[in-house]
Amino acid sequence: MPDELPRRRLRRPRLPKIPLRPRIIIPVLIGFVLLLRVVWSYGAELYVRTLFFDSLGMGEAFATRWQLSVVLALAGIILAALIALPLLLLTRSADKYSDPTPIIPDSVDAINWESPAGRGFGPDGRTIDRSVLTGVLWVGWGVLTFLLALMLGGGLARARDPILAALNAKGFGADDPVFGHDISFHVFVVPMVTEIVGLFVGALVLAGIAVLGLGFGLALVERQNGNLRESGAAFHRTARIAAVIGGALLFGLAILLWFSRYEMTTGPDLIVAGAGAAARNIDIPTRAVAAVVIALLGIVVVALASERVRNRIEQVERRRGAMILIGIWAVIVVALALVASAWWLVLLVPVGIAAAIVRGSVQAAWARRASPVLAVPAFAVGTAAILGAIGPIGAQLNDATVLRGSALQVERENIEATLQQTRAASGIDQAQVIRAPYRQNGVTRAAINEVPAAVDSIRFLDIPPTIEACQRIEARNQFYHCEDVDVDRYEIDDERRTVFAIGREIDYSRAPDFQRRHFTYTHGFGLIVAPVDEIDNEGRPKWIAGGIDPVRSFPPAITRPEIYFGAQQNMDWVMVNTDQPVFDGPLNRVVDWEGGTGIKIGSGLRRLAITEYLGGLPYIGGGRR
Repeated sequence: MPDELPRRRLRRPRLPKIPLRPRIIIPVLIGFVLLLRVVWSYGAELYVRTLFFDSLGMGEAFATRWQLSVVLALAGIILAALIALPLLLLTRSADKYSDPTPIIPDSVDAINWESPAGRGFGPDGRTIDRSVLTGVLWVGWGVLTFLLALMLGGGLARARDPILAALNAKGFGADDPVFGHDISFHVFVVPMVTEIVGLFVGALVLAGIAVLGLGFGLALVERQNGNLRESGAAFHRTARIAAVIGGALLFGLAILLWFSRYEMTTGPDLIVAGAGAAARNIDIPTRAVAAVVIALLGIVVVALASERVRNRIEQVERRRGAMILIGIWAVIVVALALVASAWWLVLLVPVGIAAAIVRGSVQAAWARRASPVLAVPAFAVGTAAILGAIGPIGAQLNDATVLRGSALQVERENIEATLQQTRAASGIDQAQVIRAPYRQNGVTRAAINEVPAAVDSIRFLDIPPTIEACQRIEARNQFYHCEDVDVDRYEIDDERRTVFAIGREIDYSRAPDFQRRHFTYTHGFGLIVAPVDEIDNEGRPKWIAGGIDPVRSFPPAITRPEIYFGAQQNMDWVMVNTDQPVFDGPLNRVVDWEGGTGIKIGSGLRRLAITEYLGGLPYIGGGRR
């Protein structure tokens, strides 16, 4: 019998071994731990804040805010990657013509800048590996994406409140006198649009700089290598991408200029808010024309990305092209004169001079050459810059030379609108007006006795000296402090009195250590009251409530003198209802918190999250001392 063939054994394919090198594993582990630390820190903060707002009955509103923040941040990151995407299109120029046998010089000194025909960096005339150029573009794309993600992701997240306000806006029921929009449009919509569009304009500027720098740098390197074809491809690709970005940038600037008109209806630094006569007559209509023109110029610049459009422009002689641009500028000036003011016709003077120069150069050599494509974006940028600046300048000149008369006469319309809107906003327009004619010797003792509350409300005590006197006399302890004075009215001895009301709060700057700051001195103590129109024999406020006993001479019995929420800014957190001694003022009582707010420490994940939020494990659970 023939020899049996050897049996073949079925072997499992060997998986490639992953080299577990310390120089790889250790950085990965460190990065992973740091990432977990950041996630845990932000997660703990979000969890504790959620618990806090839930205790206030505002959990749903807080959830809406932070969820929208996450969505906006993610949207900003995605948009950043899309805006930076054109950089990757530049890599096609480097990949398409890659050299199969490249040489990378060891140093800059090895580059032969004077090689024959300009074709080589190396001593043998061969070119540098274009994969290096591709790598540079990829790195540039990564850096640009990261910067744009910070700008757009963080910016959109910070714009959360204006976005929520605009999405949930309610009408005010009143229109502004200049544009006729409901006032809610100016309060909610305009801030949202300007903030978001401003972010995108900044992102486009950054992306445009990166595209121009890397794209033209790539074209220059290829040209230095002697690769004219690759250089031309890189140059044209960069020009097309820059045209799209530049057109979008002009369109964004047009939107900002258009909405800047609405921002002129308010003015925080003016006694009479709103747009004055010069702004209404000159600046606002000029900005409207400028915004439309800049938007159209943006569309024209985007069209330059088409090779057919560029070829069509290059077929036009320079003289004819110059006349076309001069004619476009003349049309813009006429539009300004018709919509804004006839004074803008003065801009036709330089137009006429430029047209005369161009028409007189028929025989010049430059007039018969082809029109450069760069003349179109240069004209668009120059026109946008001029139109964006002439509005305020024209308003200033109009105010200085044309408007005559006092401000009361010139701005009468704006003043009346300001008064009317102010009355409506404050509710004064709903007040009933009663005329009280003046009578000589009409103020008598009998008349004063008929309205004692009105007379007693006339205060001659000033607030700063009252706070100083309170701090000097009623603080009573180094840890107490008189922070703020409120004017209130109380029934005292069956008489309605206007008084100063001051809370005796804890001065946390005098309790710097952890134990006393968060566990011992948890609240202020007592209410201090003084009439606004009385002083004692020494010229100090006449305290009708104060001292150690908080109920002294004050009819509304103060049974809980603890002050947990005061007038201080950025008050710190405190632990209540613990087993540790609590300072409760000179009466040395032991009290428990009975309010409905606050967060229960609990156990498990809640306790760990609160621990992290308040500063770390030593703070809670370990009884730090």
